[in-house]
Amino acid sequence: MKSKIRDSLLYTILIEPKKLVWHAVARVIQSIVRMDADEDKWPELLGFLRKSLRSTDNRNREVGIYCIYVLWDVLPRNILDTTDSSYVLLEQLLVDRDNLSTRVTTLMVLQKIAETVEQRDKTSIEAFRRIVPTMVDILEQCIQENDEENANHAFQVFDILMTLAAYRVLNALATNISPQQVYTTVMPFVISYMQNPNPCQRRCSVMALSVILEGCVEYVRPSLDEILTLICHGLQDPAIPVRRAACTALSVLAENFPRSIADHYRILLPPILHLMDDPNSNVLKAACTTIDMILKELHGQSIEHFATLIEKLTFLLDHASSCIMDTVINTIGETARQAGRELRPYFDSIWPRLRYYLTLKDSNGTLQFYCPTVATLCVIIETVGLDTLHTSYQDMMDLVIEQTRSQCPSMRKSSYLFLGTAARTLGPNFTPYLPAVVSPLLACCRLEEGETHYQTDDTIEISFKEDINEEEPMTLNFDFSLATEKCIALKTLGKLCTYQPSEFMPYLEQSVNEILRLLHHVIDDVRRTAVAVLFSFLRSCNAMSNTSAFEAGAESHPLDKSPVLLRLTRTIIHAIIPLWRHEEDKATVTQICRGLAGTVENTRAYFVMTDLDEIIRLTGDIFERRLVCLQTCDTDEDSEDDEYSAEYSEEESASLLVGTAAHLVSRMAKSFGPDFSPKFAKLLPLILSYCTEKNCPFERSNATRCISECILGTREVPITHTEFILSMLIRNCDDTSSAVRGEGAFGLGALATYAPVDLSIRYPDIFAALDPIIHGASSSPIEIDYALGAIARLILACPGCVPLDRVLPAFIHALPVKVKYEENEVIFDCLFKLLQSNHPTAFAQLPQLVRVFSEVLSDEQQLSHSTRAYLVELIQALNVQFPELRVN
Repeated sequence: MKSKIRDSLLYTILIEPKKLVWHAVARVIQSIVRMDADEDKWPELLGFLRKSLRSTDNRNREVGIYCIYVLWDVLPRNILDTTDSSYVLLEQLLVDRDNLSTRVTTLMVLQKIAETVEQRDKTSIEAFRRIVPTMVDILEQCIQENDEENANHAFQVFDILMTLAAYRVLNALATNISPQQVYTTVMPFVISYMQNPNPCQRRCSVMALSVILEGCVEYVRPSLDEILTLICHGLQDPAIPVRRAACTALSVLAENFPRSIADHYRILLPPILHLMDDPNSNVLKAACTTIDMILKELHGQSIEHFATLIEKLTFLLDHASSCIMDTVINTIGETARQAGRELRPYFDSIWPRLRYYLTLKDSNGTLQFYCPTVATLCVIIETVGLDTLHTSYQDMMDLVIEQTRSQCPSMRKSSYLFLGTAARTLGPNFTPYLPAVVSPLLACCRLEEGETHYQTDDTIEISFKEDINEEEPMTLNFDFSLATEKCIALKTLGKLCTYQPSEFMPYLEQSVNEILRLLHHVIDDVRRTAVAVLFSFLRSCNAMSNTSAFEAGAESHPLDKSPVLLRLTRTIIHAIIPLWRHEEDKATVTQICRGLAGTVENTRAYFVMTDLDEIIRLTGDIFERRLVCLQTCDTDEDSEDDEYSAEYSEEESASLLVGTAAHLVSRMAKSFGPDFSPKFAKLLPLILSYCTEKNCPFERSNATRCISECILGTREVPITHTEFILSMLIRNCDDTSSAVRGEGAFGLGALATYAPVDLSIRYPDIFAALDPIIHGASSSPIEIDYALGAIARLILACPGCVPLDRVLPAFIHALPVKVKYEENEVIFDCLFKLLQSNHPTAFAQLPQLVRVFSEVLSDEQQLSHSTRAYLVELIQALNVQFPELRVN
């Protein structure tokens, strides 16, 4: 039936004599094409149009070019590609002597083409130069024949073409010469035109501003308030074209200055909401895009006018053009993210509308809207929670699981992401869906290069390329889209194990076996993701084993009590170590170190105990840069710029790997405790080599942190390196990098606590290094926090070596800590001991201490439960002893 309707429309439009009627038929064709052209439901249409344009019948040519004009925004661009032959055809239509309407409509089509021509498209530019005189001839003929309607169309075309040319000239100037010259020259005209009573001039003013912004981003930053004032006036202008132009300018501004726009959102949001009533799709898209950018920068702030915003977005779901529907859906997702629980009352009205876009299977809506809809639903279900979802989640799950078998990779990937979110949100309600969810995920993991599709049963259908010419050199073709899909499927398996641990156990062994195969995948991202997911399996299984509380260096191994955990640990670690040894991708080795560090930190040392010597050796190879991945460097020899960028990236990734290896060492030191001392002593010279001035600040700070945490973990400092470490830490406190200075201060406290030699003689040097950090105007809060922690450790290590009468007032004045709340444990331990010993200097500072106590007690994050409880007891005792203080 649909095919017959389409054929009848093409027949009707050719034979219908009345222009008004066949114009209406063209609009009907446009509506049909908008729905199903991307799925190639009407292949005859393109042939019909091409044949009409070349017809010897002038009536057919008129119909063909008019259809091209009407369908331009929805047709594939190859109907009139920008080759010279297409321009020759259009040039022939421009001189069609049988029909002036054909010539004028061709003129209008050329205007559409001009809007899409890029500066690099030399063919189109030369063709336009060649046919401009003919275009002018058409305008002249319309004027001579007093054809007012066609003359009006022609004038509009030239008006738009000249506007486009002006905008491109402004953009070229802004991006190719000094912003100072462009901005200072254009802005007076912008301000002047904005005050003109003619709305056309006001519109041009705002559009010119939006065009030059891209090339003058940094230069206009100081004038941002002035620009925002102009745009606000434009958004409230009585003329619709001016408001539309202002919305476009605001979207450009939001893209380049998102934080600044968010700061002014209370002023900007009302006029933008007003623009959401505009029927123009471009305006609606710009308004939604701008709102999206603003909301991303609010970071949890309450959204003013939220009810109005969500109502307008809901309305657009029903009435907006399909060309902007993905933008509307994305904006709903960002609105939900920022609104939080405020979205709950609106869920019942939003979900049925979003569901519609999940069920479009016979139109281009399936490919165009399914992915943004699922992404928005991910945010919504997390935001509103299970209580609000009621039974709607069952419908969601059924629809999404169905699309895990889709032939569209993007739809499968979006479905996997949703399922990972649902596993966390739905809790036990997700369990019945596990069999249907795990099956396609494992099927995706099994897919090989060259397979076209798969089935989620026990068999996988594979199709291979045929007719291979063995004499031709072979090339490797990698499906990066498939690799991305595998990565998402792997991450989803990891989330299932994390959020449904006991229910996932029946699928664990099969999942591990599939993921182990992917450790040898040709694509780096797949190997990297496989490593991360395997370690997440380990952590989840350990959490399920209900092992005893962590104790550094403990010899009891709960692995012996859990055969599944023991087998899983051995399988994964023994697969990871060979990969570590031979892997060429630095990011993958970084992920291995990160995974080991997280596993050791969040579980127990026994996960690496049996392979500790090999792990230490490979970690040492990282510090010495002897690993395979640190010997490879892929650069483009043909380009000096590309070579420089590649080398820079190589150095960055190498530094990140070294930093992650240092973090692994410090986590093992914390986990093994004093038992790790021999390993630490072996690695220490290698780590110290990264503390020198020749290394970048990132490497210096990471190496310094590693040494400090190893000292605290092992409770020991190799005596042969004590003086060298002390000198290095004092030097780091005067480093140009804030991060290095902070780590230097932290390290001095750790060294003072466990130094094997008496450091009291060096206390003056240590305090001289810490004092500029405490009192420096440029010191960051983190630096100061670490310096305060170091002073507390120095006092605890040797109270008699510290001039408390000079140190304590400045120390207490700088309290409480601002960022590193963990330093409060040692700081308050120091204060408690001074007060318990009735130290006169401490009691002299009691009024200042009362202030500190009040501030830390008012912030739940500042203190641990035990420290908070002890402080409350201390305050009660002080209130008895010093009732006049009235400590709360």
